[in-house]
Amino acid sequence: MNERARQHIPSGTKFGVLTFMEEVETFFERGQPVRRGVVRCVCGETKIVRIHSILNRSIKSCGKDECIKENRRREQARIKYESDLLHQMKLSEKAEKENRMKELGKFEFIAISFAKLGQEELMYKAITEMHSETRKALGSKY
Repeated sequence: MNERARQHIPSGTKFGVLTFMEEVETFFERGQPVRRGVVRCVCGETKIVRIHSILNRSIKSCGKDECIKENRRREQARIKYESDLLHQMKLSEKAEKENRMKELGKFEFIAISFAKLGQEELMYKAITEMHSETRKALGSKY
């Protein structure tokens, strides 16, 4: 038996619209042990199914039309949630880059101010800092 086949499933674990209740007696099919468990669907129906089928998600509901639809609805909601989360992460990364670019504008102003005052050494220092910050903001690997 492989590692996944021996995996212990705690009672109450959710698999879509199915909730795992308990493992029942193992039976043998063609000389191979087959683990089974009791699951309860959201509609209240309980079934004995192969644990392998639960783990690889080939069984997703009790089979009634309304349970199949509910499982699809939940799966679509999960996908939408993950998509929205990814979108929010991308937006926050974009905002962070924009803030870094605004900070770079300050370095540019400082460098110009030093140039007008004839402070070349400080101007070069500000320009060097501006370039290193630009690399960070743009994600360069210089």
